[in-house]
Amino acid sequence: MTGLVLAGIAAGLGAALFQALSYFFSRRFLTECNAGSRMLFSISLVQMAVASAVALPFLLSRPLPPWSSFAWPLAGTAGFFMAAQWLLFTLLKTTDSSVVAPLLGLKIPMLGILSVFLLGEDIPPVAWLAILMCPVAALMISPPRGLPQIRTLILILIICLLYSGSDLHIPVLVERVADASAMPALLAVAMTYVLCGLIGLAMALQQGAFKIKNGQRYALPYSFCWLAGMCFLFIAFSLIGVIFGNMLQSTRGFISVIVGAMLSSYGLNHLEARIPARSWLVRGAGALLMTTAIIIYYTVSL
Repeated sequence: MTGLVLAGIAAGLGAALFQALSYFFSRRFLTECNAGSRMLFSISLVQMAVASAVALPFLLSRPLPPWSSFAWPLAGTAGFFMAAQWLLFTLLKTTDSSVVAPLLGLKIPMLGILSVFLLGEDIPPVAWLAILMCPVAALMISPPRGLPQIRTLILILIICLLYSGSDLHIPVLVERVADASAMPALLAVAMTYVLCGLIGLAMALQQGAFKIKNGQRYALPYSFCWLAGMCFLFIAFSLIGVIFGNMLQSTRGFISVIVGAMLSSYGLNHLEARIPARSWLVRGAGALLMTTAIIIYYTVSL
């Protein structure tokens, strides 16, 4: 295992950890501010854009390449992400998150299909087995409460396709701005979220999101964790590839379960309910399956 691969694996797990933490801070925002998830989305985009704009001068050690060389991957990274998020929040208005969240694991096999047909990658059959094991493990770790309707399943597939489009543009963006920074992955994150923040500002003003009492304060921990997770994710994608990076990122489900159990043990049941012993066995088996898939994919593909 080379140093770069090890760093990529650590970054992927770091992304999973911070995204898991961001989920709990999002619940805290929704509970304390009595506001919708779209409000949190718009406020957090503005907060992350401000942080990114402040960081940009420190991340740029040399001039950026011509605009034409990175405009498309930047637009693809930000545009597909914003479209996926908008559609996801629209779906969550009519569908329980416990049904939606586990099915987002379908993004991993979708990334495999897109990588083969669009990028010409050659994925070994055993690696395909590992890829297909991931959504099964995700369903075991966070089992959905009920079966999704056909409309819901179609929308989830579209959301996964949009997220995949964003993910596939990230390594390209990092590569295109590599000559301008000693930390090109972080530069790519900052550029992406400055662009997303402009859209987020328009959304926040239209929604009146800044009028929410304590909204900025309760959104800040979520914004920090999400942005930190994105920094780790961009690093992982640039070092170990989008598919393996997503497999590592998908461990956030089991990390969320562990963090949730810790919160419950401290009496914070309004953020996470206690999990029955039988559910722990199923989720533990799912975590073992996920770990096996990661090891298999690493062994045959890296």
